[in-house]
Amino acid sequence: SPNIVANDKHTVLKKTLKKQGIEVVDLILEWNRFGHEDYWESARKVMETFDGIDGVFGTGGEDISPSLYKVPETEKNHGETINAARDISDYALQDYCRRHDIPVLNVCRSEQMMGIVYGVTFIQDIPDYYKTQGVKAYKEIHRMAPGTPNRDYTHHAIRILPVNSKLRSIVGDDTFDKVSSWHHQNILSVAGTGLIQTAEYTDQGLSLVEGVEDPHRKFAVGLQFHPENDIKQVVLNHKDPKGYADVDICLAFFKALIAASQK
Repeated sequence: SPNIVANDKHTVLKKTLKKQGIEVVDLILEWNRFGHEDYWESARKVMETFDGIDGVFGTGGEDISPSLYKVPETEKNHGETINAARDISDYALQDYCRRHDIPVLNVCRSEQMMGIVYGVTFIQDIPDYYKTQGVKAYKEIHRMAPGTPNRDYTHHAIRILPVNSKLRSIVGDDTFDKVSSWHHQNILSVAGTGLIQTAEYTDQGLSLVEGVEDPHRKFAVGLQFHPENDIKQVVLNHKDPKGYADVDICLAFFKALIAASQK
């Protein structure tokens, strides 16, 4: 079977997918554990760690430093956590997978990092973006506000764009309902990057990117939402499936990653 790695400790996800016959192992890269005295030696060891990877599930996580953007910016994310060590290792991982055509299924932060490696433009904070576009009533569609009691994922439908994409072939419809969402940053545009946009969410006339792909790679799928959460809640926690995205479709994303990684 292929070596499918996740770039974060995702114990619940591994348990959930194992029940479906899918094995996932951790890929935890702490750049600073290699030491900073020799950058190129550190880089060589990171590359050795990547060797043998057949496929990657890129997980969610902290905000991404705007110093990594194609046109670097100062931080405007209201002081939310940035993990510099993970930024470096995730950027290196996504770049390695791009150059070696390693299949990837990237969600949330990892979808954003995939985009940043390709040179997308980026939104550091969605509520601030709404204000700059003249829309003041942000409804916390994509993430509950910090400090909200019993804070959890939000859920909303996305529109699958009419382009030839892995996302469209997996979902098999023009919409995908009740996807799990937890983010306040977002890709703004993929123009000029080689990526295609595959999905969107539109609110009050503002469209946000919900999916991206590289059509020239075997399988390079980025999702702004979290199919692993729907699988976890329904399969592992036995929640009512009516409150979540279709679990068979969510599992199909992972099965497609594995199939691509075996080729």
